Amino acid sequence: MFKNNIFNGIAIFIVIGYGIMMYFSMQTGYSEAMLFGTTKELTIDSHQYYRIFTSTIAHGGLPHLFMNMVALSSLGSTVIYFTNEKFSLFTFIAAALICGVVTSFQTDALTVGASGAIYGLFGILIYFAIKQHRMGYSGMLKQLGPIILINVFISFMPDISFVGHATGLIVGLVCSYIYDKKHSRSFY
Repeated sequence: MFKNNIFNGIAIFIVIGYGIMMYFSMQTGYSEAMLFGTTKELTIDSHQYYRIFTSTIAHGGLPHLFMNMVALSSLGSTVIYFTNEKFSLFTFIAAALICGVVTSFQTDALTVGASGAIYGLFGILIYFAIKQHRMGYSGMLKQLGPIILINVFISFMPDISFVGHATGLIVGLVCSYIYDKKHSRSFY
């Protein structure tokens, strides 16, 4: 699960960034979400556009950070197998930034976490599982089925950004479609 790949480095970067954000949080008395998360009032109306980037690093506590970093490391290894590190990294960053922009227009809640970017990687897996299924190989889709159901359920839970998850997933699917058309990959 924790093979050496670019996503382990990104996980370390996020953990260090989160630690720095926690330090600022303790110094100011405001939560990391309040200081670095996205919401229309803070990001758009107050012109604090750095939040589009920092919202991926900020998390709603250590359990949230831990779950996302485990997901990032394990999904990252699998996604790299089907594509490559460069494309996987591009998709992760694109999903993170597009999620940051989209969630900046939400007015009801602060949004934090790497989940949207991780759902970009999940979108890659779903795309190639569907492609494999269409070619007559259903193994990957059968394995992903329960994971898909669990993640759909999680996305509708309170205090979870359905918009962020859906945006990341769409970015992953679109990037995969473009990548697949450019590389015409076959999977068995």
